[in-house]
Amino acid sequence: MGRHSNGTKNYRLAGWMWMTIIAIIAVVALIFGWNALRSDNQADNAQQACTEGDYSLKVWAAEKHAQLAEELVKDYNDSKPVVRDACVTADIDQVSDSDALRDLKDKKSDAAAVWIPDNPQQAAKGLREADVQLSSQQVPVVDGAPIFALGSAAVSDEQAARAGSNFSSFSADREGTDVVAVSAIEEGSLSSDASANDTTATPESSTNGAPDDAQREGAERDGSSDAPGEKPMDVTFVLDSSGSMGLVEGNLTRLDNIRGPLADSMRAVGRDGGKVGLWNYSSPISGAVTFPYRANVDVNMGDDGSVATSILNQLSYGGATHTYESILAAYSSAVTGAEQSESKSFRVVLITDGPNDGGRQSLESAAAMISELYSQTPVQLDIVSIGENVDTAALEQLAGAAGGKVHQARDSLDFAGPLAEALK
Repeated sequence: MGRHSNGTKNYRLAGWMWMTIIAIIAVVALIFGWNALRSDNQADNAQQACTEGDYSLKVWAAEKHAQLAEELVKDYNDSKPVVRDACVTADIDQVSDSDALRDLKDKKSDAAAVWIPDNPQQAAKGLREADVQLSSQQVPVVDGAPIFALGSAAVSDEQAARAGSNFSSFSADREGTDVVAVSAIEEGSLSSDASANDTTATPESSTNGAPDDAQREGAERDGSSDAPGEKPMDVTFVLDSSGSMGLVEGNLTRLDNIRGPLADSMRAVGRDGGKVGLWNYSSPISGAVTFPYRANVDVNMGDDGSVATSILNQLSYGGATHTYESILAAYSSAVTGAEQSESKSFRVVLITDGPNDGGRQSLESAAAMISELYSQTPVQLDIVSIGENVDTAALEQLAGAAGGKVHQARDSLDFAGPLAEALK
């Protein structure tokens, strides 16, 4: 018998339609869930990167350079800078040269860490006469305006000095920027050509307030500003950031004293067409860390020094000195990079101020493995030792295993000259 209608309309959905609706709801739920999770992760990452919270960097600018200052500050803030685990935001105050010099002379607590003056020559002279220390004796000049970053002795706190130095380094990487010695600016020049002929001004630390005599002495040993050489060379810098780098020499720690010369050398490698790598090491300082070293910038990244100098300004010190394990890892990485690079010259520069006091490698095993790697791919290893508390014989064995030498600095104020020798 056939089926007959009962006169009632059937509004039920077919099974396949229910399945389609359920699938759509599931997809929408997954999308919302993923977006929520991604937002939470981004917030967590931001919190981890800025564990010290937010920091406001004050920038003084003359009215004449107001537009330039706004451009620099906008570009800097857009880069989302993090200095010493604090998220930095730069803000501009329009200040006359006379007011700026007066506040700096009086050591006002609210003085800016960065100053873009109207009259560079008079500003440089005024800073010297007032004995106001800059973070570096090499100053970026952008469109005719020098960017003076004040040293830690001239500003209210160390964070201000570090953030100011970071702003200055960022500005130095702007296209068309020149880097000029403060002494040349005081003589009325805003060209690096004058700086190249000035042997009394050497690259300073990124927060260095070292005495002028020490600066001049380092420059006389150096014989040049910051150029490592004329031919392109890939360089991996391996920096000891153990607790002893916190020793104060002059007005600042060893680590602070060497930042400037090291950053200038990194940029010089990049200007010559080479690539820059940056590792730092001490010892594992928490249970979650298993290795004593960190590869901040791998030389294969092709960095021209811009990224490395930014990270350098953020490094701190602490822990023991696991040199043998760390230099073996960094050297092995540099060899791998050399095998993949089109450059013709390669160098690893180890910087340390103390003897090895731990780690999973002995001197003999590290030197033997470095020697074997060097025989296959000749990457030269040079070492800059700082101070007297170093095992020179052990460092010579390491450097000798890869065709290099040890270059000794009496202290961190004498660092620029030996570093230049290590890069020749």
